[in-house]
Amino acid sequence: MKNHIKQVVKIPFKAEIVEVQDSNLIVKQGDRLKVHSIEDIDDKYGIIAPKY
Repeated sequence: MKNHIKQVVKIPFKAEIVEVQDSNLIVKQGDRLKVHSIEDIDDKYGIIAPKY
């Protein structure tokens, strides 16, 4: 799955923060941003973690 995402996703792309698990982050739920790199991909849950 990770290889497929790397082939399909064009970076940079626009994203919206849907859920934040750490309230100390600079980003908040509902924020919109441009993603320039990806730090981690969780195949089980389909989560893509952008690098802040």
